[in-house]
This record gives sequence, C-alpha cells and structure tokens, in this order.
Amino acid sequence: MTPSPIVCTDSDEIFSIDDLSIAGLRFIKPIRPSPDELTELPAKPDFFTLRERVLIAYDPSIGSFTQVRDWCGKRIYPVAAQLSAEFIPILRTAYTSLLDAPPLPGGCYAAAGIIQGKYVASALPLRPIFDPKLKSINLAGDLSSPAPILSAWQAQHAGSPDLVFITPGNSPESAATGVRLVKQAFPACSVILNMEQKGAGREENRDLRFEAQIVSLPCAQDDLLKKVHGGPEAAGIYDLLEHLATRNQPIILRYQVFPGLSDHPWETAALEQILRRFPIPKVELVAAQVDPERYIELLQLTRLPREQIGIPAWYRQLQAAFPEIRFGYNPHSANQLS
Repeated sequence: MTPSPIVCTDSDEIFSIDDLSIAGLRFIKPIRPSPDELTELPAKPDFFTLRERVLIAYDPSIGSFTQVRDWCGKRIYPVAAQLSAEFIPILRTAYTSLLDAPPLPGGCYAAAGIIQGKYVASALPLRPIFDPKLKSINLAGDLSSPAPILSAWQAQHAGSPDLVFITPGNSPESAATGVRLVKQAFPACSVILNMEQKGAGREENRDLRFEAQIVSLPCAQDDLLKKVHGGPEAAGIYDLLEHLATRNQPIILRYQVFPGLSDHPWETAALEQILRRFPIPKVELVAAQVDPERYIELLQLTRLPREQIGIPAWYRQLQAAFPEIRFGYNPHSANQLS
C-alpha cells in the first residue's frame, strides 16, 4: 500500500484522495517516494495549503502521474507538511504553480499523505546532538541583566540547568554580560552562544568561558551565500568562522537543508570543505523555512546539473566522511523561558 495525498478545498476542508498515491518533487521532478523516503509522524502535522497550485499525484489506474484540479465536484489544492525539528524533508509536495499564484509563506513543504489512518511524510528522522534529558534554558533579547529570568528558573526548577543557550541579538556587550551572569549563577552549566557576530569572542572578552557558538549557514557555496545574504553579510559568516577557529572556540554549525541544493555534489563539496577547515563538533540540521519557488528562483538552482543524490544518501555520506561530528537536531531549541 502507498499513502494517499492530502488536499484542501476552498472552504478549508482537508481530506485524502484514496484512489491516488502521493508524489514528491526530487528537486523539480515528480517521483513516487520509496518506502525508505517515508516516515510515520508521531502526531498530526501542521499543514500548508498551496493555493493556486495544482496537485500532481500518481494514478495507479493509468500508471502515470496526473494533475488534479478538482475532486468530487470540489476545487482542491495540494497540502504540504510543516515538520517538527527532529525531521528534515526529503521530497517536497509535488505540484505545478499557476501564473498568478501568490507567494508561499516560509516553510519546508514536505510531501505528506495518509496510509491506514496514519500520517506519513517524506522526511528523514534525525538523532539529537544534545542529550534530550539535559535541563536547558534559552535566554534571548537584552541580556544586560538576565537576573530576573535566572531567578524565574530557580523558582520553577530544582538545581541548575545543564545547558544555557544565549541569543543576545546584535549586542556584543549584552552577550558578554549575559555569559558572565549565567556563569556566576550556574558555574557548572554549559553556555552555548547563539549570535551572528564575534560578540563575546572579541579581544576584550577573551576571559569569558562559553562552550560553543552557533553559526547559521543557509548554504555552503560562496556564490549562492552571497545571493541569500548579500556580499558583506556572507563574508561576515566566514569572518566569524575564522575568528572562532583562531580562538579554538568550538562551533555548532546550524545548516539549513533544502532538498535539491543540499544533496547536490557542488553544495556537498563546499560544506565538507567548511567541516574540514573549522572546529565543528556538532552540526544542527534544520529544514530551510523558505518559499521554495522564490528560493529556487533567487539562487537560480534550475541551472544546477541534475546530479542530486537524495537527502538520505547525502546524510549517510556526511556521516561516513565525518564520523567524529555529530549531525542531527537540537532537542532544546524550544525551551524558551521568559
């Protein structure tokens, strides 16, 4: 048995079409997902309705893919799943876009279906890069005085957190103060700094003790990174990586996965070069939250040779090439205390 596609009507009625099988896009080509490209989801996912798009599904009765605009007299639209953090997409929902289709909100748009009453998606489950049992806290915003938040933690929890993630915005001074105050309050905790500049790692802050800094990387190829961020900001990411490497500061690379780009040999080679060059013990894999149509157009990805190997094979390749690096998801990313 194969999963049935999920669709939505103009009146927001969501249902599956049992006479059809789901199709997914391997970059821009519709295919039938293989069993190892489908994962049962632990709960009903959040859905995106792709309005003014036409569903592509596989019709077993004719043995080929077909476009489906209407079903049982109702106008229908394809539906895609928004995955939770412990999954990355393998195939996107298969569809064609109408000429006047509105932009899509940011998401990962994983192909999803229903089989025997259970939700499945074309998604790869990840292992955690941190022990999920560890107690953690995420501190964000102005951290020039995080004492009230730390007091709130102590009032709600026994003992100290094991991990403290600090996201200070764009203020290096806030980052430095935040790290110092957290270390004073919880000397045994591990501090992970989440910011996109040198921040607490500047010369005047060399005495600060924090265990790693998270650096976000939407893509690894320099020319594509400049299209995403613009030249100066793209250069700033490499400058930050160099700076942290000079200080021998461990880096957690937060890499955004986009099927069709991430699993292309050119992108993989660029990512592997970064992993060999810098002190990166952990790679947090996150699904790129983008409008896939605009993203493909912005980066001109249709110009890439059709050499993608698929996300599962790409993931296995990285694990084999870098057995010392832990690839996966951050189970503590949502533990915000405010």
